Amino acid sequence: MKLCAPTNFDDALIAPLAQAGVYEIYGKLTADAVGGGRTSHILPDVGFKRLESHASEAAKAGIRFNYLLNAAAMGGMETTARGYRAIRRLLDRLARIGITLVTVTNPVLLQLIKRHYPSFKVKVSAFSNVVSPLQARFWEEMGADVITVCPVMVNREFAILEEIGASVKAELQVIANNNCLQSCPFYSTHANLVSHTSQKGHWSRGYMIDYCLVNCRRLRLLDPGYYLRGDWIRPEDVHLYEAVGIEHIKLVNRSNPTDVIIARVKAYAARKHDGNLLELVEHARDFRTEGEQTVSARARMARTFVRPLLANPLRMKELSNLVLPHEPVVEIVNADLDGFIDYFRSHSCMGRDCRRCGYCDEWARKVVRVDGRPIEEYRRRYQESLDKYLDGYFFHYR
Repeated sequence: MKLCAPTNFDDALIAPLAQAGVYEIYGKLTADAVGGGRTSHILPDVGFKRLESHASEAAKAGIRFNYLLNAAAMGGMETTARGYRAIRRLLDRLARIGITLVTVTNPVLLQLIKRHYPSFKVKVSAFSNVVSPLQARFWEEMGADVITVCPVMVNREFAILEEIGASVKAELQVIANNNCLQSCPFYSTHANLVSHTSQKGHWSRGYMIDYCLVNCRRLRLLDPGYYLRGDWIRPEDVHLYEAVGIEHIKLVNRSNPTDVIIARVKAYAARKHDGNLLELVEHARDFRTEGEQTVSARARMARTFVRPLLANPLRMKELSNLVLPHEPVVEIVNADLDGFIDYFRSHSCMGRDCRRCGYCDEWARKVVRVDGRPIEEYRRRYQESLDKYLDGYFFHYR
């Protein structure tokens, strides 16, 4: 199994990841012409000099660097002369600094790269929503070397994964510690939304209200069964994916602190985790106090969100106070999930009604524990923030 890890561009990551046997790290500039799968304001400041240096350090340790060109939407800039030139300049510069492995979502980017940069290896992003052998063959015929399947649709569809693997010579990748809802209705919208926030020259300049994340967390608080109706893969279950032909395991995410990335990599390398499952799959947040944050980070956050023509800055602050500091402490003891995956090896969720099945709900009643503030308080906060967004509260000054 080839383990692919995120990087936050801290060189202190390299040695521990190499020791854990990591095959590849992935990341990108804070913003570029194409955009990516994370909004810029949560990422470190990275320019080409830092990119080249970090990729070089990884190469010395025997780790490949994968540059992300995985925006789910590019606003049509790829169909313009200016956009085409910007894409080519970016690819030329990557080639000059020795980065020849990239991840794409847009098929035309794959075609362009294989035509003009034949030495590049290309991975297909999870945002491409590959869920069938036919889709995988389309990508392979365009030149894909590795194909990431859609995590929210097929991570637990073992028969489909095996059939996809048998249909192509390209290697297959799954994302192991994503924390999306199974069959999430916001998945594609969320991908499109965040893609523009890291696209250089886009009007948003990183600004967004993440109503997708608010909806996601609200749903889990209303129905804890959604903590299990997800797309995560436990470290202990990785061997089951190897058995159906998966060769790459990708871990997320790039916004995490160094210690969190290392801990997650070690768990999947050892194929064992003692403790709370959500330590591996929840979006870990760096709980530094405001005084400990860098001046540049605070300035970038202010530039991103203090945008009076887009939203009321004071009410945006109110939104962050409503939601961000008040996340409930949820515990799912990883060992309690032994045997949970077995059901999915012989049952498909596609075409089945979760309400009639009840398997995940039954397990959730046994293993999901919510501590901290009363659950009703968290539900109220997320519902209030969603209601205010839908009513336009954040966009008014009266």
